[in-house]
Amino acid sequence: MPTVFLLERDKKHMTNSEQSLYIKELGRLIDDYYKCPSDKLREQIKIDIVLLSTVLDTDKRHP
Repeated sequence: MPTVFLLERDKKHMTNSEQSLYIKELGRLIDDYYKCPSDKLREQIKIDIVLLSTVLDTDKRHP
C-alpha cells in the first residue's frame, strides 16, 4: 500500500520505465497465481495483484 499513498500524497506520476516494471511484475504475479497450489498463498498473491493494478490505474487516472 505505501506506493498508492506515495502517488496520492505527492501527486507523482510514474515514468515509463517504472510503469513497465510494474506491468512486468503484474504479469509475474498473475503467472504465480495460476501456478500456485496453495489457496492461502494464492489469496496473498491476489491481494498483491489488486494492489499493483490499483497503482497502475491511479497513475492512469491522474495525468
